[in-house]
Amino acid sequence: MKLLYQTIGLTIATLICTNAQNFSDKRDTVMLGFKIGMNYFKVYRVRNQDFVTEPKLDVVAGVYLEIPITIKMGIHPEILFSENGFGASGKLLGQPYKFCRSTSYIDFPIFFTYKPNKLFTILLGSQYSYLIKQKDYLLSTVPAQAQEFMKGNPRKNSFSIVLGVDIVLNHFVWGIRVNKDLSMNMAARASLIPLYKNIWIQGFVGFCPY
Repeated sequence: MKLLYQTIGLTIATLICTNAQNFSDKRDTVMLGFKIGMNYFKVYRVRNQDFVTEPKLDVVAGVYLEIPITIKMGIHPEILFSENGFGASGKLLGQPYKFCRSTSYIDFPIFFTYKPNKLFTILLGSQYSYLIKQKDYLLSTVPAQAQEFMKGNPRKNSFSIVLGVDIVLNHFVWGIRVNKDLSMNMAARASLIPLYKNIWIQGFVGFCPY
């Protein structure tokens, strides 16, 4: 599988380098487009050694705007609807449990961009996220555990730092983002359920009709 990914990556890089002269330079052009992709979601810095998580894939979609300042520098805001979540298992009140958490966010990332050439863009910025829904599916028959999860006070407003790379091929964009939360998942320690921060990798394809 690793060899397959390396072969695909090498093939894409070869095609880009071979046909680079056929791609137009849009670095000084204002571009409005839309994107769709997947989030690979994980949690980290868990404060409970019995809490083990499993990553999850979810969808992300939205619009973006490319605003050039110079031919190599610019600003890049986005508005996204983002689905995230994970599975977990552990012990709570001395009893084992399993659960699955699903969350829906509206994300507002904004980046400073550096474009060394017409194909590649490096992005660095921050993201404000607003939690619009959180749903826990608890596989447990212990009523006290369910009560602890109900006490949870999820953080509605969160901020993260984001690093990304885009490949721009005329009207199409392929990109990857790495996001890391700056705050814990709960606004206040209201229960015994674990505290954690989020980290996720986002891959996407975008299209700008202009």
